[in-house]
Amino acid sequence: MAESPFPLPSLGLLVPPLRMMSAVMWQVVRQGNTKHYGKLEEFVSMVTEVVPELLSNRQRWLLILALRGRVRDSQLISGIFLLLKSLGVKSVKKINVMYSVHSESIQTP
Repeated sequence: MAESPFPLPSLGLLVPPLRMMSAVMWQVVRQGNTKHYGKLEEFVSMVTEVVPELLSNRQRWLLILALRGRVRDSQLISGIFLLLKSLGVKSVKKINVMYSVHSESIQTP
């Protein structure tokens, strides 16, 4: 396993900010706030560079890919809602009804 690029005494200086950032990132995850998933990805990369044995390379890449996928899904859904709104569909209820009708028509028996 790779060693940390920082000497052990200097890691002690990072603990309070690391705790704070961990708490903030945990809130991002709990709330499902995809707007900040890019920062979460950066945080995971930074922490796993400092402490490489925290996650295997495979776990790290799976986590990062999952975060990127959630961001893209969120952007796609936002784009669809903006498109429907620009087409004159003003209520979320109407959008949900349109989505339900369309999703039923593409489901396989």
